[in-house]
Amino acid sequence: MMKKIFLILGVIISQYAFSQDQVVTGVVKDALTGETIPSAVVVWGDKKDKGAVCDLDGNFSIKL
Repeated sequence: MMKKIFLILGVIISQYAFSQDQVVTGVVKDALTGETIPSAVVVWGDKKDKGAVCDLDGNFSIKL
């Protein structure tokens, strides 16, 4: 009986641990001048549905 309780508890804890959202943030800058690039489009890897548009300061945030 205790083994089943620990197994169920382990499954619940692992589900919670892997369900955490990850956020990737950054700033897009010009390589030569170092100026930020507003309205740049940032895409995460090959996934076209994961992306963001930079704000006026070149900042972006993508929730994975």
